[in-house]
Amino acid sequence: MRRLAVIAIAVLVAVAAAGALYILVLSRPPASGPLRVFAEGLDFPVAIAFTPDGRVFFAERLTGNIRVIENGVVLATPFFSLPGTGQGAEQGLLGLAVDPDFTSSPYVYAYQTFHDTANGTDYNRIAKITASGNRGTAVSFILSNIPAGLTHNGGIIAFGLDRKLYVALGDAQPTPTMPYPSQDLLVLNGKTLRMNPDGSAPSDNPFYGRTDANPLIFTYGHRNLFGLAFHPASGSIFVTENSQNVNDEVNVLSEGGNYGWPLVTGDANTPPYIDPIWTYPSPIAPTNAAVFNDSSVPELYGDLIFGDFNTGSLRQLNLAPPGYESVVSENILLTAPDSEAIIDVEFLNGVIWFTTQTRVYTYTPSSSGASSAAFVASPMTPLVLMSPRTAPAPDVPVPRVR
Repeated sequence: MRRLAVIAIAVLVAVAAAGALYILVLSRPPASGPLRVFAEGLDFPVAIAFTPDGRVFFAERLTGNIRVIENGVVLATPFFSLPGTGQGAEQGLLGLAVDPDFTSSPYVYAYQTFHDTANGTDYNRIAKITASGNRGTAVSFILSNIPAGLTHNGGIIAFGLDRKLYVALGDAQPTPTMPYPSQDLLVLNGKTLRMNPDGSAPSDNPFYGRTDANPLIFTYGHRNLFGLAFHPASGSIFVTENSQNVNDEVNVLSEGGNYGWPLVTGDANTPPYIDPIWTYPSPIAPTNAAVFNDSSVPELYGDLIFGDFNTGSLRQLNLAPPGYESVVSENILLTAPDSEAIIDVEFLNGVIWFTTQTRVYTYTPSSSGASSAAFVASPMTPLVLMSPRTAPAPDVPVPRVR
């Protein structure tokens, strides 16, 4: 059983890697560092993405605009505008990703709730936009007609270490007259998806070739996913999940795995359903996540960093090597100014980036320099890229609808 409790005893983890011995305990000294406003006065920057030349793209949730920050300045003309963006409680332009080979394949991907005025219906779709400088010149939709609800639309999209596009989908808030879709392998809602950049299903997906399942599905049994992160050392894939009233979760994805919703939640200990690695008995509404990959700050090295909507906290889960799939403790790194909710969280070159409803922040942690029994690590082994295929086995938050 994994529970939120502060454990007073230390654990010793010895890892033979390049002749190094690692000694970790259950509480690391907190890191500190400067927090800066990178851009402000923005219109709900729900997601950000980076290009190799240093530009920052961000999606405005309700306008349907994708904008560019270049040399610290928000450009007046949008990169691209997606018309018909849904305006429901958790609808909108919800996810953003840049092609991992952007220099040679200049594509920007976006997840949108589309309001079809002609038919009076809403559905979610994934756009692939061709970039030319700071303007998008063409768009195609690589996946469309994903059922939409007023809430629980998911929408976090990101490229994994294997250069496949992963998509986190909520259950579209089923009603008493609509059954829960999360256990139905022919319906995309309540799932994570894995696809090629053109939207097709990779042949090594867990349900590829089956007639009783959609080949895009990677995992199922989810309720309301808001975060997606890839660990460069273990290949582990993390999601944050908003549950109902209790047991918000952090999960590690196992391809083909069933995470139980709506049959179980939290630490159910009910095989074959997969339990989370961390739960929150009181709802915090965890949002997007990133892995901290900078050995100059050992207090955060290899850990999962994510935001929460309800308290505006930036949270750190200390993950134990070598697998980086078990939690030894949690820290709150900071609380967003003005009590704003934290929405997107990203990591780039030693800097944690996060967004609120009106700002983009950067947080540059620095080591406390503490050297005690609390944390000793020498030397730090680089987190070597590993494909999740060989590793061990949002939707934008608003005040929670539970």
